[in-house]
Amino acid sequence: MTVQPGWYVDPAAPETRRYWDGEGWIGAPIHPSP
Repeated sequence: MTVQPGWYVDPAAPETRRYWDGEGWIGAPIHPSP
């Protein structure tokens, strides 16, 4: 099963989002807007 690229909840910090490129997490996490 392949997970599609996109922004997802960071498993290490659920209050943030990280970008999954289809193979791994890339870039810095972001905090969602309130």
